[in-house]
Amino acid sequence: SGKMPARPKINKLPKEVKDELNKKLRESNYGEYIEIALWLRTLGHDASKSSVARYGKMLKAKDLAIDGLADALGLDTDEAYSDRSAFQILVELGSLRVKEMELISQLKEMGYSGTTQI
Repeated sequence: SGKMPARPKINKLPKEVKDELNKKLRESNYGEYIEIALWLRTLGHDASKSSVARYGKMLKAKDLAIDGLADALGLDTDEAYSDRSAFQILVELGSLRVKEMELISQLKEMGYSGTTQI
């Protein structure tokens, strides 16, 4: 039927709650899903252990990607996590790096053998 999958309920949480959720997940090393789901329910939000676990795994994957990029660029990852605009810039930088490699590869395929370091 071509319907888009429903967005996880956790993505619909208010920003302050989501920020605190991210903090709790990181502090628990992306675990303690039952306790975190209970905490969300005490705040009046519909959350199950499995929905928190899915969100936690996604957050961990995103954090690992940021860690790798920030490390490669010599940036402080704590700052990157606390500043959403820094996070967006890191994501964009990552995609630019991929595009750069694709363009250099195209140049090599065309027979260009000059220096490709920019």
